[in-house]
Amino acid sequence: MKKGKLLFYGELSPDSVHGVAISNTINLRMLEPEFLIHIIREKSNFGHHDRITLSKIFRVSGDLCSIALKSLKSKYLFFYSVFSLSVFGGIKTLGSVLLFRFFNRGTIVLHIHRGDFFSRYYKSWVNRVISRLIFFISDRIIILSESQKSSFEQVAHKPVYVLYNTIEKEYPFQSKKETGSGFIYISNYLREKGIVDLLNVFSKLSLERPELHLNTYGNFSDEKLKDSILAFASGNIEIGRAVYEDEKFRILSGSGCLILPSWNEGLPLVLLEAISVGTPVIASDTGFVKEITGPDYPFLFKPGDKKSLESAILKFLEYGKAKELSDSLNKTYNDKFSNCAHNEILTKIFI
Repeated sequence: MKKGKLLFYGELSPDSVHGVAISNTINLRMLEPEFLIHIIREKSNFGHHDRITLSKIFRVSGDLCSIALKSLKSKYLFFYSVFSLSVFGGIKTLGSVLLFRFFNRGTIVLHIHRGDFFSRYYKSWVNRVISRLIFFISDRIIILSESQKSSFEQVAHKPVYVLYNTIEKEYPFQSKKETGSGFIYISNYLREKGIVDLLNVFSKLSLERPELHLNTYGNFSDEKLKDSILAFASGNIEIGRAVYEDEKFRILSGSGCLILPSWNEGLPLVLLEAISVGTPVIASDTGFVKEITGPDYPFLFKPGDKKSLESAILKFLEYGKAKELSDSLNKTYNDKFSNCAHNEILTKIFI
């Protein structure tokens, strides 16, 4: 027998293809046996990334009306949503929790998926005011990392729970026997994901080391960036479309190394997907990447620093302990980020 009703507002896969939407989908799947879940699905336009448009304003206004109507008609045990970290996103989040609280007494749970809340978002006085109002109305906060917890407790004055990300579907682990020269990038084609940095570095390296090969996979955000990325295509660099599920894991398992050159991340799902099947990673030292790789991981580099990225790739090519690295990363996944570990903590939050 289900405990009661839960109202969810946010983006979900496959309509939206990014880490937050995938994480939301995983969490609802795990909560579904316990609750009757009502969903208000936020449908963002990838082409409007980081832009405020009239269509976005109308869409969010419609979403907020749906929250008000559902909150009025039904008694919910929980309202679950994501705290969107932008000025517009903060206003949207504030509106959603205000409307739910006005019509309903259920517990409000907000999920913060970013690692730069205090380093970037909270520095603006406007965002600080919005955040404090949101925290005042909300009941529980979910964050990505233990290192954030004390800071959030001081600001929110509400229970704060650490919930590490997990992946949507777990595939068999394959220990690597050697560090190959086949590299992959799997993420949306956004400038802040570091894709242009990576392509510049790899173009230079492949002239000196023609055995190197890079395959990239993702969705494009705009035509101008698309043209600049496609210009890098060569015999050593293949620019591909987005890949999902079985195809993505087949590519991850078969590659020598995943490179994630993002300027900013939280707890990136694609790194978890890679280490779950034993694929080594090269990643920018941003967000909570070190909580995935460990603090002494040898293949981290400075975000946005092309020389640092180049050094990490060269260091990886000379590394002689592929099996030990592969096994160690997979053990970290099983201990901290597996579906089982995730479900156990999620259940404790929604009680």
